[in-house]
Amino acid sequence: MVNRLEAEARYIYNQVLQDDTPADLREEFRNSDILNRQSWLDESAVLKLTFYDSSGRQYGQAHPEAVHAADVQERNVPVDWDVMHSDEPFKIMKYWKLPGSHSQKPFHTDGLVPASLSFWWDMLRDTMKWRFDPSYELPSRQEIEQRFEKYGAKLLETSSTSEEELAGLDASVSLLRDNPAMRTASSDELAAGDRDAQLKVGLHWQAHTRPRRDHGDPHEVVMRTGILNMLQKSPKDFKPYDHVYEKYYNAFERLATASPDELAADPKLAKTHWLHGRFITRYNKEHKPEENIAFFHRPTQYNIEEWQASGRLAPDALGAALVASQVEVA
Repeated sequence: MVNRLEAEARYIYNQVLQDDTPADLREEFRNSDILNRQSWLDESAVLKLTFYDSSGRQYGQAHPEAVHAADVQERNVPVDWDVMHSDEPFKIMKYWKLPGSHSQKPFHTDGLVPASLSFWWDMLRDTMKWRFDPSYELPSRQEIEQRFEKYGAKLLETSSTSEEELAGLDASVSLLRDNPAMRTASSDELAAGDRDAQLKVGLHWQAHTRPRRDHGDPHEVVMRTGILNMLQKSPKDFKPYDHVYEKYYNAFERLATASPDELAADPKLAKTHWLHGRFITRYNKEHKPEENIAFFHRPTQYNIEEWQASGRLAPDALGAALVASQVEVA
């Protein structure tokens, strides 16, 4: 469903707690200065959406956080370092209630969700510091493992801390950590460099099914859903992470419009183009004909008709131009 993320906005921009959260903690959270700041709500939304978009494939989470950090710097948005340095967020995320698109508890993994959220809040803080402080370094593979253990995830015994996941995560972080040029790369460049990872996340969930409590599409590509939701909004109504979706939309649009000569001259771009084709083929195999797509990021005729019928499409939205041009029509 194209508008699922909007329907679940209260999970993104509010601290919706599990039913069994102790009353004294609820009161503590309500009275917390840090947890009531708009800057925390913004950054917690970024944390949640990178978590949802990667759908458990952690190699798909580090670079969107870096795109966000670069975008914040480029738009000259003040960073609330009090929030970034605070440990209070670690308390509340243990009790966050997940949206219906997630299983309440991933298989055999008590405590994995709060451990993963805590790890990725630390990574988001690291990424912001890395972007703004030239002397700050992202964690090594050893430090990554130590952090998971610190937050209660048993190494090699959970879906998020298998050797495959840890190796993929470290490889993703190392692209940022071990390449000095990435620290000052633009948000557009960072998003373009992450297309392969996002396509692999999408491919993974075509070959596998996501257990969901809301009985929604088990093969949903959440990054694509987020991009389509962004396309319907007026830019003046963008939340921080909508800017990230816009960067990925632009990156995939450049791929979609690459000429044969450009592909021939750029082997890396040609490989991404091939991977995109594989993703489209597998996605369409797992979805109804009216849901078939031609591009990772563009709306289909089906989406366009839904937008028009719903009345949610803002006149100045990026998607309004796509509706006018009927650009996709898979």
